[in-house]
Amino acid sequence: MSMSTIAKPYRGMSQSVQLRPQGPLVLEQGRIVHYRAQRDVHVQHPPASLSVALNLVHTQPGQAWMDHCEFDIERGTVTRVLGHGPSESFLRIAVALGGEEALDIASRFGKSHPSDRMRLVAWDALASGTADAALRDAVWRDAEQCGSRWVAAEARKRRREQAARQFTT
Repeated sequence: MSMSTIAKPYRGMSQSVQLRPQGPLVLEQGRIVHYRAQRDVHVQHPPASLSVALNLVHTQPGQAWMDHCEFDIERGTVTRVLGHGPSESFLRIAVALGGEEALDIASRFGKSHPSDRMRLVAWDALASGTADAALRDAVWRDAEQCGSRWVAAEARKRRREQAARQFTT
């Protein structure tokens, strides 16, 4: 196993992440290793023989909004978010079922939620709720102005993709 520390906060997929290698680490019987959430990254290699490692994860209310990511250590990039929180699914379902309250909360989440990932989920739910390409474009145009650089970049990307699909059909 080898361990690295994130030198500065990251904001989303494919973003470069500065990692500071901390060197190799061998998990021996009875050894305890503390990983700091949103700070420490580790690579786990297969053991030489059968072994068991137990991960104890302390949870707190704000942790549900933190991303648990997979990294490409060689490239120093975030490759994917591992798992999605239940709030994301509930928001998508509520918007899909319709109703002003669901649209209102999705709009408020898109504009001001502390988690960029949740902001993007809210905008995506709003955009997916309409078959009208002009309305979808308006949703993504609003998302570009939500105050998150990562969400704005994703919104621009989605607008380009949507325009390309319209142009080819």
